[in-house]
Amino acid sequence: IQLSTHATENGVGGVLVVPPFHFIDPAEDGLLATYERIIAGVDSPDLRLYFYHYPNLTDVPVPFPVIETLYERYPQRVAGIKDSGNEWDHQDALCSSFPDLQVFTGSERHLTPLLRAGGAGCISATVNVTAPLAQQVVRDWKTDAQFASTQSTLTELRTRLSQFPTIPALKQLIAWRHDRPEWTRVRPPQAPLDDDEKNRLQSLHETLWAEVDQALA
Repeated sequence: IQLSTHATENGVGGVLVVPPFHFIDPAEDGLLATYERIIAGVDSPDLRLYFYHYPNLTDVPVPFPVIETLYERYPQRVAGIKDSGNEWDHQDALCSSFPDLQVFTGSERHLTPLLRAGGAGCISATVNVTAPLAQQVVRDWKTDAQFASTQSTLTELRTRLSQFPTIPALKQLIAWRHDRPEWTRVRPPQAPLDDDEKNRLQSLHETLWAEVDQALA
C-alpha cells in the first residue's frame, strides 16, 4: 500500500500488483479482499491498478471473477491486466471478456495477435532490447501496414533470448552495445553469465542490434 501510494502520488501511469502468494491457493474472497484493501489504502482517484497474472512465478492466478467483481466495484481504479502466463488462449479470453480494460501480454511473441484481439500492448523485460521492433509492430498495426515480417523477427529474437537467464543476458547485451562492461554486474540471487553463455549470446548480440538499427532507420 505504501509503495502504491508513493507511486500514485508521483504520477505513475499505474501500479502492477501480483496476487498474494505466500499462501497457496487462496480463496477468491481472499483475493478480492486483498485488492480492495490496496484500493482503499491508497485512497486516491489517481490510482490505476493493473492485475499481474503470472502463475508460473506466483503459483496464484488472478481469476476472471475477481477481475470482473473489482472492475464493477471500482471502474475508475481498475485499469487493466498484464498476463505473463504465456498461454495465448487465456490472453485472448481476457481481451474478449474485458474489452474496457487494457490487456497487456508479457511476451513479444503474442504482440500481434493481442493487438488484433483488442489488447493494449506488451510489457516485457526483454523489451529493454527489443523495443524498436515492438514499436514498429504497433505502428504498422495502427496504420494497417504489413507487419508479419517484423513480428516474425521479434518472435525469433524473443525465443532466442529465452534460452538465457533473462536479467544477466539483457545487461550483457546492453553493456556490449554501449561499451560499458560495468553494466553486467548483477545482485544475488542473479549470477553473471559464464563463458559458454557469453559465447552463445555473442551471435545473438550481432543479429539483435542489426535488426534494431534497421527498425530505427
